[in-house]
Amino acid sequence: MVSTQAPVGTPAKPAKSKKQWKIVRAAKIRGGFEQTSADLGVAEIGEIIEEIESRVNSRGVTRVHYARGWLSVKAADGGTILQAY
Repeated sequence: MVSTQAPVGTPAKPAKSKKQWKIVRAAKIRGGFEQTSADLGVAEIGEIIEEIESRVNSRGVTRVHYARGWLSVKAADGGTILQAY
């Protein structure tokens, strides 16, 4: 079977359009793409953010870069952090 998943760290989509996301669950904002990067605080539920870029990590989780840092679309337990807005 051929994998259709992009290589780790590859942008999940082109940066042409500015996608917006709604934060639906509290989550740590990270300073970099890696989930072990510096903790920059906690995202506010209800906040609408504008994506600068997004990439898929080694666990297959999409990470979204925005003005305050990086967030995952899904939490480690599978819960939703970001919903397309």
